[in-house]
Amino acid sequence: MEKLLGELEGRQMKPRQQETIRTAKNFLDQARTALGQRDYQRAANLASKARALTDDLGGTTK
Repeated sequence: MEKLLGELEGRQMKPRQQETIRTAKNFLDQARTALGQRDYQRAANLASKARALTDDLGGTTK
């Protein structure tokens, strides 16, 4: 997912899409924190949210 976010960041984006990328990165950061706290359910939920956002962006920027 980080690779996809990196690829998306390199593209020309509208401000709303840039905000979506920031939100997805924030979800991933929170997921890593949750993993460190062994809160696996929360980590999975946050990673899933980040993935949904990146999937949406991946389809709209091609």
